[in-house]
Amino acid sequence: MTTSYPTRFDATGNRSVRTIRWQARRLNQANRLWGSNGVSFGPDGRLYVAQFLAGQISAVDPATGDVDVVVPMDGPVQSPDDLAFGADGSMYIADLVPGRVWRRSFEGEYTLVSDEVKVPNGITCVGDRLFVNEMRPGGRLLELFPDGGEPLVLTEGLALGNAMQLGPDGRLYYPHMMTGQVWRIPPDGGVPEMVAEDVHQPVAVRFDQGGVLHVLSLGVEGFVTRIDLHGTGSRTIVTSGLAGLDNAAFDTDNRMFVSSYASGGITELHPDGRTREIVPRGLDGPYGVTVDLGGTVYVGDHYRLASQAPSDDGGDESDVQGDMSSLTLVPPFVHGIANAGGSVHLTSQYGDVHTYDPDHGATRERAKGLDQPVGITVGPDGSLVVAEAGAGRVVAIDDSDTVTVLVEGLDHPVDVAFDIVGHCYVSDDRLGAVLRIGQDGTTEIVADGLGAPQGLVVRGDTLFTVETGPRRLTAISLSSGETTIEAEDLPVGPPPGTAPRAEPALFTHGMTGSPRPFAGLAAAPDGSLLLSANGEGSVWRFRPAGPSAPDRHHESKEQNMISTGLEGRAVVVTGAASGIGRTTALKFAREGAKVLVADLDQAGAEETVKEIKAAGGHALAVVGDLSDQQVVDDVVARAVEAFGRLDVLVNNAGIMDRMSALGETDDAEWERVIRINLTAPFLLTRAVLPHMLAAGSGSIVFTASEAALRGSAAGAAYTASKHAVVGLVKSLAVMYRGQGIRANAIAPGPTATSIRVDAGAEAHGPTVIGPLIGANIGRRGSAQEQADAIVYLASDAASFVNGAVLPVDDGWAAV
Repeated sequence: MTTSYPTRFDATGNRSVRTIRWQARRLNQANRLWGSNGVSFGPDGRLYVAQFLAGQISAVDPATGDVDVVVPMDGPVQSPDDLAFGADGSMYIADLVPGRVWRRSFEGEYTLVSDEVKVPNGITCVGDRLFVNEMRPGGRLLELFPDGGEPLVLTEGLALGNAMQLGPDGRLYYPHMMTGQVWRIPPDGGVPEMVAEDVHQPVAVRFDQGGVLHVLSLGVEGFVTRIDLHGTGSRTIVTSGLAGLDNAAFDTDNRMFVSSYASGGITELHPDGRTREIVPRGLDGPYGVTVDLGGTVYVGDHYRLASQAPSDDGGDESDVQGDMSSLTLVPPFVHGIANAGGSVHLTSQYGDVHTYDPDHGATRERAKGLDQPVGITVGPDGSLVVAEAGAGRVVAIDDSDTVTVLVEGLDHPVDVAFDIVGHCYVSDDRLGAVLRIGQDGTTEIVADGLGAPQGLVVRGDTLFTVETGPRRLTAISLSSGETTIEAEDLPVGPPPGTAPRAEPALFTHGMTGSPRPFAGLAAAPDGSLLLSANGEGSVWRFRPAGPSAPDRHHESKEQNMISTGLEGRAVVVTGAASGIGRTTALKFAREGAKVLVADLDQAGAEETVKEIKAAGGHALAVVGDLSDQQVVDDVVARAVEAFGRLDVLVNNAGIMDRMSALGETDDAEWERVIRINLTAPFLLTRAVLPHMLAAGSGSIVFTASEAALRGSAAGAAYTASKHAVVGLVKSLAVMYRGQGIRANAIAPGPTATSIRVDAGAEAHGPTVIGPLIGANIGRRGSAQEQADAIVYLASDAASFVNGAVLPVDDGWAAV
């Protein structure tokens, strides 16, 4: 359930996301504005706000914060960056891309004043005269004539001009953004004069009612430099803390109102740096979204990387958890985003791919010169895989930053994702399809007839995509091809009722232009989905809604009616390099758990981890002999360090004996089997118990054996070790059942795994046991069937099961 309030997507506040299978909630408050750029008070006393990213201008009542759209995004104006009012009440608009200046009459009629200004930005009126400058290196400052006439160039060579204003001395003041200077020039022309230098990243100049010059800085600190040019000459700096200042306006009471290109909103800024929020700030987009192992959400928001740490609310259904804080980041544009191994990988639609280290603030360029890269993910081999929309390609970037084309000839690919076996999928919003990319660069349609699919994520057997046309979240079964609608009325794209419009150019006169909207999608460790709701400037979390949750993994819908409750849990699985252990680790990961893979086989353990990560899961490997206390301590320490908790232990690692009778069992065989099958799980269980007891809960599952139930399934050493394992299970269940700890075991029958029997050619044991086994077993089981039983016993679905030994043997135990 979410709180209703007006947003830029829905001015009424009455619309809401519709879904049955999910619990939907916002992570942050929706934004009323699409960023905020040029501002100016109009004849009616309201503050008018240009919104470059939306092609929209709104009017804000400073007293109430009410917002009304005045210039809609489906009108003739495409990307307004600044505005000014003439003496007759007409609004003049600097339309940055494609480079036009408009006049909007008081009655709402539009007239094109000029299309000869390159990257028009700063604009101001002096009586009935109109001036505009260009935001580009070597830009011009011009006078335009609304009633006709050629533009008049007052000066050239501006180092990125921006918001300007007439000073009390009758001259035009304007910033040079690239050089940290402020200049002035008479409106009738003359020699430009520098009046201030060493100003921090100047983006706008404004005079208050007393004639004091205020220079706004575009950095994260929110500096405003006050220079009393025409009085004492003093110079002071106010630190507002408002990142990405863009413009300002003073009312008749000399109150200063500022805008932010980075986060929108309108804020009153007092002379001492105190602020009062008029229109709340928020996300301009957002675009891509991702989440790390610890639950921190990262969002690409065009001008910045925003983030939100996990909350401690226990996942309740209250509406807004908090705001998205801003991170200092170079490069300045962020659209696609992925997280892996503690790094955040970023694309900019302007051609760049970077890797960012949040812990150290370091950024590494991975590729440049691409044609509109958007969605990004990490492939099974660790390479970055990018949807290059403008080129119709999907490319991979390896550790040496070499770019390789995986597929080309697509229409407009916007996002990419991998399934658990390493297949790559791509969404194409113009084709209206999701495709699977083959190893040979061919493509196969997985689903078509979709409405502009963008964000893409795979969980188990289910692929989710955001259809931005019909505004819905759609699930596609990768095995059956069945398509289901999971949520509708998503706040993505332009507001309902907005007519289609031409897209502004991505580049203009060597400068960056207007990016394309992108509704990203991500899967969180707790099993939820995260959506970039770019229609309203928020991120939504979709949690499975209990028994009616959708078929997120490979199981059937009937199986999924039982909730495992494993999302976000931390699990240790031993012997996970192959066989039952590997299959169990993969199963836990599909359920949304974070998995530590422990095994002596380094290559196998790393392969299991790679499979989990390729499917969007979270895993790490620890290699070593688990009968060594030092290795055991390392396993527990690594799990707690990586996951912050330890919820489930699966003692699966084990070895077979030589099927030897007791009289044929030598000391070495006995010691080896008992050490691996009994001592190792004893040591590891003892090590994890303090963490589970501190948490007040934990589930421990042992892989015993059919040999734990009878004397006719293995040799003396193996049979003794597995009988002892059952003894451990029963002791644990009795000793700790009042403290939230459960212990259970499975007793697998014959299963197709890599465990080997090394029987001697003349041994007596096999000649006795072999016929007994052959006469009583049914079919050979699979590792998946054993894994399903383990995960069940570990899950909340088995919350009342404790001290049990579950035969998984096709009825062998019943014979």
